[in-house]
Amino acid sequence: MGSPFSSGYSTGFGPLAASGAIYTFTPPTVQDVTRIWGHSNDRLWRWYKPFVRGVNVYVLEDGTVVQDTPTPQNANSNVPYPIMAPDNTVAQVWSVFGNVNSKVPNPVVMEFYGGHTYTVPAVVAQLLTAAGYLVTVS
Repeated sequence: MGSPFSSGYSTGFGPLAASGAIYTFTPPTVQDVTRIWGHSNDRLWRWYKPFVRGVNVYVLEDGTVVQDTPTPQNANSNVPYPIMAPDNTVAQVWSVFGNVNSKVPNPVVMEFYGGHTYTVPAVVAQLLTAAGYLVTVS
């Protein structure tokens, strides 16, 4: 299938091939952060539901989609840490002989932070749909 960011990637199949459509994607959420802080006198918070937390979704350069927390819909949480900006400088050395910059390659090409809604192009919408995520079309 190839990388979704190369010119040879097919975008004309399935229900997402409608012309003029706007695709929106909202990353999934989980309720795994408890409101109880572990103190014996925090008995009031046990009556409330856990906090809802957004799950971050990452598109890697090879076309795979991973997320930072497993959910019932998608358990692929093989995030390549550390996640940095592409070609981010991680070390700089200055000397009289010149500067040396060490860069780290980053396989992450797109990040979708939980709790936000994103407008995505058709290619990315197909990629997310193939990975099992819900993409709405309007």
